[in-house]
Amino acid sequence: MVDDRVIDIIKALGLEGLLRIPGREIDHGLITALVERWRSETHAFHMPHGSTQKDWENVCRDTLGFRPINDERKQLNGQRILIKQLL
Repeated sequence: MVDDRVIDIIKALGLEGLLRIPGREIDHGLITALVERWRSETHAFHMPHGSTQKDWENVCRDTLGFRPINDERKQLNGQRILIKQLL
């Protein structure tokens, strides 16, 4: 069961397609983070960025569930992961 407040926010942002995805749970923390970063004047999410000292292979492992290979096939480029690795 999704809280009506969350549904109202999703609809207000024009993301009601999320509600039609079968068998998926809505991550309330993720929705909150996206709502906080949404800018209606640009119709975009503004995510913080900047210089960090993170080990991005470990960040991928912790958040995406796999650790990209960085040999001659180069799956990770700095803080960017190749889209084909996410597919």
